[in-house]
Amino acid sequence: MAKGFDIPHRKTQLSHDFFARPAVDVAQDLLGRVFVVGREGSATLYAQLHEVAAYQGDAKTASEGIKYASGIVSVSTKYGKHLVDIATGKFGKPSCVTLIAAEIRDGAGSRGFAQGPGNLSRLLEIDSHYNGLPLNSGHQSPLWIGGKGIDSEKILKRDLSGVSENCKGYFYIRPGTA
Repeated sequence: MAKGFDIPHRKTQLSHDFFARPAVDVAQDLLGRVFVVGREGSATLYAQLHEVAAYQGDAKTASEGIKYASGIVSVSTKYGKHLVDIATGKFGKPSCVTLIAAEIRDGAGSRGFAQGPGNLSRLLEIDSHYNGLPLNSGHQSPLWIGGKGIDSEKILKRDLSGVSENCKGYFYIRPGTA
């Protein structure tokens, strides 16, 4: 167990059905859970999710409305930085969540807090090689999400100006409650 949050057991891995729901529901239910990045020849990284954005409906860019099957990771690039998006809802309907902020650890302890989707993907060493990987493929995928979510009263929502019309909000953990 790493100090700060529990490293999840693989048996807590989220199923396909978890992601086959509206983006807003998935975004809120992801908060507090741990995104796991298994890396061949390197330490596994763990990111307890503290902020996630939800997108649903037609969009101008792929990162704001990917049309993959639910639970598929999409790695897009914006302003020269990678963003980690996870398809939600139904195949062919633009819907996803974007990972925004997380506390990151490896098996030995803290690696820091990443604020912003580009910083998060950089600290997790996520690049285009992870694009198209499923999160719910048992023990075969190096990417998965597990652990427990947080209580709904600890979740806050912010609506940002200047975001696409299909942004349904940024959901984050109330400071000091993770």
